[in-house]
Amino acid sequence: MEITKREVLVSIAIVFLMLAFGLSIQQRIRTGITNQNKEYETAIQTSDPEIFKYGMRTDLGNAFVYGELLAVDPVSNPDIDGVWLWIKKVEEQYTMHTRIVTYTDDKGKTQTSMETYWTWDEVDSKTWHSSVIEFLGVQFTYDLITDIDSYHLKTDTHGHTRYLWYVSSTKHVGTIYAELANNTISRSVFYDDMTNEETFNYLRESETLWLVLFWIFWIGLTAAAIFGFYYLENSWLE
Repeated sequence: MEITKREVLVSIAIVFLMLAFGLSIQQRIRTGITNQNKEYETAIQTSDPEIFKYGMRTDLGNAFVYGELLAVDPVSNPDIDGVWLWIKKVEEQYTMHTRIVTYTDDKGKTQTSMETYWTWDEVDSKTWHSSVIEFLGVQFTYDLITDIDSYHLKTDTHGHTRYLWYVSSTKHVGTIYAELANNTISRSVFYDDMTNEETFNYLRESETLWLVLFWIFWIGLTAAAIFGFYYLENSWLE
């Protein structure tokens, strides 16, 4: 593939154009990060049950609250030991698939063949969870606090079928970031084994990471656009 001087000039123009758009998008992302960080910085931090309750009664707003989270009515299943806040059973089947593969033979010719391979594919799943949880002495419905840690407990395999069991303990200690208003919490996310300060720093760093990921994506998109331009014949430039 021969690259002409005119194509090089156009590709430079593409880079500057993509850079201009990228900087414009970056500014919007920075504004969003700044606004979000202001929200984190103005949120209260507490581990006091009374301040937590007071904040919900008085519409105190955003807060980092550290405390103990418990399953009020833990769930169980006869196929696993113990009681849990949350249980998920995933059924997978060992399934045969086929695909066309292309290769070059010893004579340098391109050939195709049918390849067979096997994978474990999810076919069904079931979930059980507590209906009521308690955080820092206050009871809430299960759905009001999200992202509570869970882990893989065990796998039962029977021939070409296997069952994966995931569970969440009945007791957790960590921080929720939530809005306290109307005698309840909303937009609440649980950060297991993290203090208020650790959660605050984690969220700030996560916001900045979005900007880094954007530029990685944007540079890749720019490179793809230039490669695609060179790949075309571009006879209109002659």
